[in-house]
Amino acid sequence: MLDPADAASRVTPRTKAILPVHLYGAACDMRALGALAERRGLGVVEDCAEAFGTTLDGRHVGTFGDVGTFSFFGNKTITTGEGGMVISRDEALAGRMRLVRGQGQSPARRYWHEVLGFNYRMTNIVAAIGLAQIERLDAILARKRAVAARYEALLRGLPVAFQRPADGVESSHWLVSVLLPPGTDRDAVQRGMAARGVDTRPVFFCAHEMPMYAKGERFPVAENIAARGLSLPSYPTLEDADLDRVADALGAALRAQGLA
Repeated sequence: MLDPADAASRVTPRTKAILPVHLYGAACDMRALGALAERRGLGVVEDCAEAFGTTLDGRHVGTFGDVGTFSFFGNKTITTGEGGMVISRDEALAGRMRLVRGQGQSPARRYWHEVLGFNYRMTNIVAAIGLAQIERLDAILARKRAVAARYEALLRGLPVAFQRPADGVESSHWLVSVLLPPGTDRDAVQRGMAARGVDTRPVFFCAHEMPMYAKGERFPVAENIAARGLSLPSYPTLEDADLDRVADALGAALRAQGLA
């Protein structure tokens, strides 16, 4: 999650916008980031790929900045297989995005292309798939929140830490992720759980550590989370018995390392 104080220290004359990422269903501090953007004359582009259904003070993420982006990839809360959605409170910017999305074709003159554009249009079929899920969104979110709550109860006796949304945030709990104890062999934990039929994922690696972005920068908080984080099965059709099995597998994998 983007630290507003750290973000402020990294603004340079070349900075054009702030890009808060609402990670795993939690929400960034949009009050502080919005104030920073206003002071420095910056745009705000919210990455809500993992936060469909997340609210801050009753307001949906993606509506605080100039632009909000959402993902409908196959593993997201609402899916169309691929694709996504962009929203904006700036009507001129929204119109520009619609124009570029549709190959730059004029909305008023068929087959007349005003600008160089792209084919980013969603098909009617996949849009219908997404809209059908929107009708069940409340039930999907309720189950995902119940899954997260049950994991917290089941894993209470283990030395793992959960993501804690800030005050005023109602998380969509897109993915339940835990921090393993320092020094844990996460790969061994994953192998142990896989042997019991439970698939897991490491949390995302840091972008600044990847070859094309490496500049010798350090982000110690992100690096610590990336090294210790483990994401658990979180889809809404999981039964309570499935969650019990995941918890048992995690406990066994930690005990194998003398950590539980």
